[in-house]
Amino acid sequence: MSANKTPAAELRGKSDADLLEQGKSVARGLFQSRMKNFTNQLDNTAGLKAGRREIARVKTVLRERALAAKGGAK
Repeated sequence: MSANKTPAAELRGKSDADLLEQGKSVARGLFQSRMKNFTNQLDNTAGLKAGRREIARVKTVLRERALAAKGGAK
């Protein structure tokens, strides 16, 4: 899992399909990092927090789009 964070502005420029794929990819990496952490093979535990935040960014952008499509966004 990469510790690079993607700015929300860059995420907003991607399509829904790209965002879903990126979310799945980060979730897979986060799972692998959790398993490494459990077996004491993970060197940088800060990646766990970064992964959770990256998933949250992706989900936030998707939710914003869903609300905008419904007309409920402010």
